Amino acid sequence: MNREILPEDDRHELRAELAAESLEAADADSIGGDPIAGGEGEPDEMVADESVPEEPAEADDGGSPRSRILPAEAAESPRDSDQLPTAATCDDNVPFDWYVIRVASGREGTLSSKVDKKLKLSGHDKFVRNVVVPKRKISEVRDGKKRIREEKLYPGYFFMEMQLVEEIWYLLRDTPGVGDFVGGGSKPIPMVASEVKKLLDIIEERERDEPPEVKIEVDKNDTVKITDGPFENFEGVVEEVHPGKGQVRVMVTIFGRETPVDLEYWQVEKV
Repeated sequence: MNREILPEDDRHELRAELAAESLEAADADSIGGDPIAGGEGEPDEMVADESVPEEPAEADDGGSPRSRILPAEAAESPRDSDQLPTAATCDDNVPFDWYVIRVASGREGTLSSKVDKKLKLSGHDKFVRNVVVPKRKISEVRDGKKRIREEKLYPGYFFMEMQLVEEIWYLLRDTPGVGDFVGGGSKPIPMVASEVKKLLDIIEERERDEPPEVKIEVDKNDTVKITDGPFENFEGVVEEVHPGKGQVRVMVTIFGRETPVDLEYWQVEKV
């Protein structure tokens, strides 16, 4: 999707933003940050929160479904840039493909935004349709409040749909914090059709106005304490977990008998 040429005022503004970001990155490096491993990273993007009578849930790194899309290993950078078309030789016969870019973990949003600005400033954004950091909405409880936040699905990567020309490869290589393309071989390999479909499904799902995924901190057979409701301070064992409903079934001993009790996920905490 070709974009209009930026007015000169906008170009000055982009140059100023990129200069400021470069200074911030230099400051981070002077403290000892790893340009690829990243520093503290970007904060979670908050969507909404609401109070509930609950103690904060313990932090959980979870597991990103990285294997759903990403190939197993990162590729080497192209050893021969002549393998790629240049901006001058690129035409409609060069397809728009999706590529996976490895970046500093925790800085996916910052670096993808920086790459987008550099593309606009250089005029090479006409070769790029999309720069994407896939996310999903998560509902969880922290500090006594139920909140909805956005979680990156693939930490350490962002995705680009583009005609890969030599100038863009150099632009990416010369951006601190940006690493290799993912996919084997001496030349960047685009994602296959099945991988692209999964990625587009994730993007479409996020854009639909659907309830966020519930992040339940307990598993079947965990011992939990009930923190709210008529069984507050009772302990029991999780018998079933229902992520779709945001509920758990806990076996609680009441008057000497084990009784199943259905509870909201935020009403229990792991012991």
